[in-house]
Amino acid sequence: MSLTTPHRTTQHPMALRKRLGRARSSARAQTPRRILIATMLAMTLGASGCSDNSINLPGLYRQEIIQGNIIDRQMLGQLEFGMEKRKVRFILGTPLLLDPFHEGRWDYIYVHHSGSGNDTIRQQISLFFEDDKLQMIEGDIDPEVAEEINRRIKQQ
Repeated sequence: MSLTTPHRTTQHPMALRKRLGRARSSARAQTPRRILIATMLAMTLGASGCSDNSINLPGLYRQEIIQGNIIDRQMLGQLEFGMEKRKVRFILGTPLLLDPFHEGRWDYIYVHHSGSGNDTIRQQISLFFEDDKLQMIEGDIDPEVAEEINRRIKQQ
């Protein structure tokens, strides 16, 4: 029931209360829907971070990634049996991995990922020391170079 005055219209307090009640109930009904939408959006964004980057789009540039120590035949040829750790470090550089549980082992790792993603080159060379002196070399080396180095190590 409305009371009309010349300048403004006022509503009965009960009519106003019903109107507010309807607005509140519709807001309550939308709250679970908003929560559901926000949750689905968060899950979609989270799952997109786990995607595989193997999608090959034409014209997409992918940079080559080179990590680790590049060790060539000449560097390995300079190693000798009984060589001190500091001399080995000078020739090959700082090892990529120093195992705290095996202080006598140094690992040199080299990884090269091509930009296309098809070619990956991985090399690992492990050096073993006893009393801070070089004793043995293992890993992905040319068999000829490995034989030559280990032969020189055993001869001395």
